[in-house]
Amino acid sequence: MQDVHTTTPAEPPGRAAVAAANVFLSPSRAFEEVRRGAGWWLPFLILVIVALVAAALSQPLQTAIAESRMAQLSEAQREAAAAQMRIGTIFGFVFAPIQVAIGLLLSSLVFLAVLRPSGHELSFKQIFTGQCYAGLVPSGIGGLVMGLLIQMKARSSGITGMADMPRLGLDLLGGEGFVRGLLSAFNLFAVWWLVVLVYGYATFVKRSPRQMAAPVLIAGVLWLLLGGALGGIGFAFASR
Repeated sequence: MQDVHTTTPAEPPGRAAVAAANVFLSPSRAFEEVRRGAGWWLPFLILVIVALVAAALSQPLQTAIAESRMAQLSEAQREAAAAQMRIGTIFGFVFAPIQVAIGLLLSSLVFLAVLRPSGHELSFKQIFTGQCYAGLVPSGIGGLVMGLLIQMKARSSGITGMADMPRLGLDLLGGEGFVRGLLSAFNLFAVWWLVVLVYGYATFVKRSPRQMAAPVLIAGVLWLLLGGALGGIGFAFASR
């Protein structure tokens, strides 16, 4: 009598393009692709490109801030400040990939510090890759939307400084300087990002989204507070 052995077919390898395309409407499917090996390089590259585009779209705001500061300087000081501004603009574009990488690394460390003690065995690589894909929502779509709104405002009524920056989050309730920068971190794109991470990390550990909701939300709020505080400092400095 001949033994019959049944074998489980091997899972197809994950595809980065499929994962990136599904992040917005089907995060569970997107992270299933990531679980099967879809790498972090494609969403990271997309985030870098978007960061460069958003920086270009935001130039009217940067120019307005620089001009308001130069108005208080002498003629000689203005020439030196203009040269520094041009160098700063170039440096800003060069620094964009580093800035994206630092943000993803720091957010991954925050999530690692919360998820590990809560009993969810996720590796740093899994968390970092998840941050790359989920980041397509706030840094990708959110960055482009903000850049486009700045462009529209610059063409319609003009921009004179940070006070004219569009409001998309809790900063709609008011506040200026540090407070406004902090509140602006909590917006629709941040909520969407958290939902993606809840479903995504639940897919990694094969648990229900409800089981993952509490630790992901805690880590997410901590990161938003940290990022909002840093943004608030920058907002307060630029508003001077």
